[in-house]
Amino acid sequence: MSSSEERQRYEYLAHRWKNKSISPEEETELMAWLNRDSDEPLAVPDTFAASAQQLRDDMYARIKAGTGKKQPVIRRWVAVAAAAAVLFAVAFSVWLGNTPASRQPMAGPVLPGDVPPGGNMATLTLGNGKTVQLSSARSGVVINTAGLTYNDGSAVDAPAGSGGPENLVATTPRGGTYQIILPDGSKVWLNAASSLKFPSTFKDQPIRTVELSGEAYFEIARVKQTGGKGMVPFIVSSNGQQVEVLGTQFNVSGYPEDGQIRTTLVEGSVRINGGKGQPVLLQPGQQAVWTNGAVAVRQANIEEAVAWKNGYFMFNDEPLGSIMQKLSRWYNIDPVFEDDLTRHTFFGMVSKSKPISAVLNIMETTGGVHFKIEGRKVIVKK
Repeated sequence: MSSSEERQRYEYLAHRWKNKSISPEEETELMAWLNRDSDEPLAVPDTFAASAQQLRDDMYARIKAGTGKKQPVIRRWVAVAAAAAVLFAVAFSVWLGNTPASRQPMAGPVLPGDVPPGGNMATLTLGNGKTVQLSSARSGVVINTAGLTYNDGSAVDAPAGSGGPENLVATTPRGGTYQIILPDGSKVWLNAASSLKFPSTFKDQPIRTVELSGEAYFEIARVKQTGGKGMVPFIVSSNGQQVEVLGTQFNVSGYPEDGQIRTTLVEGSVRINGGKGQPVLLQPGQQAVWTNGAVAVRQANIEEAVAWKNGYFMFNDEPLGSIMQKLSRWYNIDPVFEDDLTRHTFFGMVSKSKPISAVLNIMETTGGVHFKIEGRKVIVKK
């Protein structure tokens, strides 16, 4: 393509972007042009922007308006390019915000050699050691004294338990997620490679206690104390940290390989115990990072913390090493880095309903990284 033809092509694309008639594929082409590695100045027609930088800023402003996010500190333009590519290319059809599960995009066809996304998978271990494989056609299980049911009301085909109060364990494998409705009505969404230990009943218990390994989102039911005015406390224990709540919504991420526990408060209040210092009280919008008993509190990006529950990945200038760890849990893959790219960062959103090639292809459009799928192994290289 000659320089004049190229200019005409990208002037056409830019006008379509300005008029909001551009397709996802054309948007990716325009972003690649703006982000190309070239010493040649980028000539941007003054009919739609004063400079290439202004066009980039305008495109990011539209992204920010669409997500409702504040602009993060971005050290290089590739992060912005990744945002636009991930948000607009390949028609991911991500609904932003707290999207109901019924509106989540369905998984598309998986080509030979590709890796499909995860889905509803979990086991429930009874107090007598017997294990129930929960239905992948349902998304949640309800724990009650009358018997186990799915969240659509159908019965769980399970062997008899001990007949009395017992400890149960819900476990999701890599590539699995499931909702658990506890005996008190509290709702728990288990992320991939996680487990939750809880009693089969909270009746007459002064404290409701569960044990978490991995990541989960909690919506805690308010239960009044017998004969009292207060609420029965609810405690989530995870690798030495205890989160004490009364009635609230929060996310706890405590995978052992991460080396820290991140508790993000969405609504209500929680108290973080088990650290080396005094208990820490969180306010909505705050996140506690627990590392070796020490707790640090910072402002949270709520949308980022609960993105997994709402059906998508959200990368906020996130290192590739961390991203591949998340992908490994959801797609049950083993990433192998042939080059030192673990600190290469990306920004954007992608749907969890697509096969892994769709996610990797979008990250490749930003340049500097390539992926090769070999069975369940994904090779990362320059």
